[in-house]
Amino acid sequence: MMSEQERRGMALTEGLLAIPVASQPQLDARWLFWLRRVMRDLSPAFVLYGAFMAYRFWRPGYASEAGARHAADVVALQATLGLDIDRGWQEAALGWPFMIRAANWFYIVGWAPVLLAVAIFAFLRAPVVLERWRAVLTLSATATAIIQIAYPLTPPRLYEPYGMIDTLIRFGPTYYGTVGDRSGAINVYGAMPSMHVGWALLAGLLLRAVLPGRPWVTALSALYVIAMTWTVVVTGNHYLLDPIAGVIVIVACIGLGWLWNHWRITRIERAGSRGALDRTDRIGCIERLGRVVRHSDRLEA
Repeated sequence: MMSEQERRGMALTEGLLAIPVASQPQLDARWLFWLRRVMRDLSPAFVLYGAFMAYRFWRPGYASEAGARHAADVVALQATLGLDIDRGWQEAALGWPFMIRAANWFYIVGWAPVLLAVAIFAFLRAPVVLERWRAVLTLSATATAIIQIAYPLTPPRLYEPYGMIDTLIRFGPTYYGTVGDRSGAINVYGAMPSMHVGWALLAGLLLRAVLPGRPWVTALSALYVIAMTWTVVVTGNHYLLDPIAGVIVIVACIGLGWLWNHWRITRIERAGSRGALDRTDRIGCIERLGRVVRHSDRLEA
């Protein structure tokens, strides 16, 4: 039999989860609600990326010139750290053409589609968990846009002195079209950091949060990150330091995301105690529901 506080907690949970939209079923309303939040959160990254692409068209050659200088620096740093093993990885993989083709396809379909699939699964199974990790995606996307604008980096496949080939061009399928400063919407000089690996880590952590206590999920997530690291290197799209930078970005954003969620939940609790809880923040405070209920009990006492 539930205690009075447990009944109050359940009632408060149901109230917080409710997103009233009179003309649509609740699930459809939640899809629209989350879509609006994601688009709003990613808008700074979209704006920064759009501004950078416009600048590239206005000043042709900027990214390639700066990218080549930075590539020389990264190559030298890797040699100093003993991490200049990416050429060896590619040379070994080139002896197995089917492996290279598999890496090419994994580079294309094993990144954003996987993150999207995991996010949808989290939305359906544990929306509170997705809400907690949403800030990490927002912060990492914005941080990546800023880093790639401030530090354009020519990837190994375009940096001829390094001696690595473009496996996507050589073996297919063609992913980014004609290479150059005006090669379309893809920033070919955004090698640092590698968010293929960064967001692979994010997808793995999100899946572990949705399905806790399952060793196979942890093993699968770790294997996914390792496979993506190997893929981005052997295809010539990233130096070995780029995946490391991607992991650092995600770890830093997890810390910042925790601080952001802590501040937001504290603000929501205070608003809730005054009866002024904003409906756009309802889902965000569920993860700390026990604190909200205890806070209300103290006020009544």
